[in-house]
Amino acid sequence: MVLKQKIMMHMVKQHNSTNRERVEKARGSFKCHSARFFNYEEAKEEMRDTNESTNSRVLYFSVFSMCCLLGLATWQVLYLRQYFKAKN
Repeated sequence: MVLKQKIMMHMVKQHNSTNRERVEKARGSFKCHSARFFNYEEAKEEMRDTNESTNSRVLYFSVFSMCCLLGLATWQVLYLRQYFKAKN
């Protein structure tokens, strides 16, 4: 009877140690994945900021281009009107 109890206690200790190892392995894996996820979140925020900055630059450049085109078109119309008036 005592031998049976010793064998059972030994088996329980082995089972607990393997479970403890599994838990430690899972904990390490979780830490690795959570750190990787945090890095992805930082990279995502950085990319979003870059995207928003680029979008605003493109917007300002297109507004500037439109103003230049309207200014040049107005100047061209006025110049040609004056040229043809002078020619008559």
